Amino acid sequence: MIDPNARPPAEPAVGEVPRERVYRVMIVDVDPLMRETLTSVISKVEGFTVTHSLGNHEEVIGQFKKDMPDVAIVELDLPWMSGLDIAKKMLEIHGDTAIYIISTYDYFETSQLTLGMKLAGHILKPVSPVELTEMFKRHKDHYKLKPSPQLALLSDIVKERAF
Repeated sequence: MIDPNARPPAEPAVGEVPRERVYRVMIVDVDPLMRETLTSVISKVEGFTVTHSLGNHEEVIGQFKKDMPDVAIVELDLPWMSGLDIAKKMLEIHGDTAIYIISTYDYFETSQLTLGMKLAGHILKPVSPVELTEMFKRHKDHYKLKPSPQLALLSDIVKERAF
């Protein structure tokens, strides 16, 4: 039911800088310590928040479909399925998600696969907090001009209507 007394969200005042977009991150890794480390580092990068940290294969695709995060970090060698297969499914569901594969392997082939699949990149374990922070800052700079899917849809609707 719609509340007739409800107010629309406040618009930023003229000259006020709009709030920075917050990128939602999903982590998929079987190692709880790795998930905790990634969460700790990412939570310190301005503009990013970890919404899901999953190690159970039964939850991954369901949560992804439900929340459609902006960024996903997926372990390459999962016991139930290849991280590349999960990345493919994620891209089929929501192609705008930036997916990073994380692994202990520094294989040239892995890096080539991430490029061939149009993945955002390859993170090498052990993770350097400094390098991870820099990677997320570069990510934000690269995607900052791209509005969220919800904002893009709203913008299209407004353009179609004459007010």
